[in-house]
Amino acid sequence: MANPEPNVGRLLGLRANVYIDMGLPDDARKTVDEMLRIAKTRYIRTDNLWGIYRRLGDRERMIAMLERDWKDHAVNLRNFPFDDPLIKDDPRVQAIAKQVAAKRKDIP
Repeated sequence: MANPEPNVGRLLGLRANVYIDMGLPDDARKTVDEMLRIAKTRYIRTDNLWGIYRRLGDRERMIAMLERDWKDHAVNLRNFPFDDPLIKDDPRVQAIAKQVAAKRKDIP
């Protein structure tokens, strides 16, 4: 039988973004907490998480997701907003951005 909630991370990410749009950042954070709880047993794409953290202005958690993606060799780093004003001046972000750029050059 198919998994009844195959896109739960995506759906929760959408919910969190709606809460942000409605001016309810605390509800968005609660939704992120739910996503992190679910991520202990199921795959949740981290770009859903760093995108929400970005919109919430949560610099440290956004960078934590970037560092996690880098450590895990995540493909979605191609889409990471390294030039986002919230994080672009952080030395951790700059270091990973350089490494990602170098890896891109290695790809034919």
